[in-house]
Amino acid sequence: MPFIIKQSPTFWWPVRVTYPTDYGKYKTETFDGEFKRLSQPEVQKLAERVETGETTAEELVKELLVNWKGITDGEEEVEFSEFSLTQLLSIPLVANAILNAFLESYTGGQNKRKN
Repeated sequence: MPFIIKQSPTFWWPVRVTYPTDYGKYKTETFDGEFKRLSQPEVQKLAERVETGETTAEELVKELLVNWKGITDGEEEVEFSEFSLTQLLSIPLVANAILNAFLESYTGGQNKRKN
């Protein structure tokens, strides 16, 4: 099968969020994130921004995440919006989980962290 040079501007990737629960235990939940597809120069610039501390995980997620599936308020699906993204990013560990999922997609899984 040939490699197609013209690619879509976005792609879907699973996001795993692990967070503490009671009595020293953790729980992992997942949702699907739709991310902007970056060019190689954009990936290099993003890496430089991360390495130099020029930006935060929250800021990067706001730039990269464009939609999601599988996030609810406990009853109903939560639609992606700037407001709901801000709410999501206020939960500890979520921004890093989303950023790690994005980086994993660009490193062939080499950035995958074991929980």
